[in-house]
Amino acid sequence: MIDKYLYLIETASKYDVDLIILPESAIPVYPLYQEEDVYRAYFFEKLKKYKKALLSGFDNIHYQNNRLILHNSVFLYDENGKMVNVYNKIKLVPFGEYVPFPFGIFRSLFPYLEGYDFMPGEEKSILQFKKFKIIPLICFEAIFPDFVADFSKEGNLIVNITNDAWFGRTSAPFQHFEMARIRAIETGRYLIRAANTGISSVINPAGEIKSSLNLFEDGIILERVYLIDRETFWAKHHYKIKLLFIILFTVFHWIYTEKG
Repeated sequence: MIDKYLYLIETASKYDVDLIILPESAIPVYPLYQEEDVYRAYFFEKLKKYKKALLSGFDNIHYQNNRLILHNSVFLYDENGKMVNVYNKIKLVPFGEYVPFPFGIFRSLFPYLEGYDFMPGEEKSILQFKKFKIIPLICFEAIFPDFVADFSKEGNLIVNITNDAWFGRTSAPFQHFEMARIRAIETGRYLIRAANTGISSVINPAGEIKSSLNLFEDGIILERVYLIDRETFWAKHHYKIKLLFIILFTVFHWIYTEKG
């Protein structure tokens, strides 16, 4: 798996690219883990020779006050392989990344629920590199309109990394993709989506697909994006718009009921 992604990085590095983006949990190593890891050393040693900035998802394991902490994270590295910033996923998938209260009592009945829970991140961290102010969305964080609208105010590019492999060849990856696509329109930002098994794509602020890789299609996408700072009407007033919709819906429902 590591060699496969290194090959794709090497292929992309032959072009004049500013940033290379890999999917969620792409590389099976832990960047901040204190113990020695030959696979981690191998990957980052190879990465340095390509001299390209990299954004990638990792399962982020580390110790804090002698306590093992597990995050689903996206890391940003500069051209020299030095870590610039990290974002820890805030909206975790119930039963996939953690067992919500009070369902922990069923761990003994369902073995897949056993083990460590991921910990949610504490803040929306914009990943800044040169002129890039990246809004990092991990997996299904891209399906929450209010979360993304608030997150996008300080950023100029949305990057959604995801692992949709567990959906297989079903309609779910297409549904997930279309839900993320709407965020580009709402926020007026380009959206880059990198998925382990697809659908990967570059989407412009009008929701148009500029380039894409389909399900279980290996390859790279080379695309120019524009960094947009201006705030859309939706991003600025989304709470008011939703409140107005609820009021109008309630009024029209009342009128219809009265006439009925």
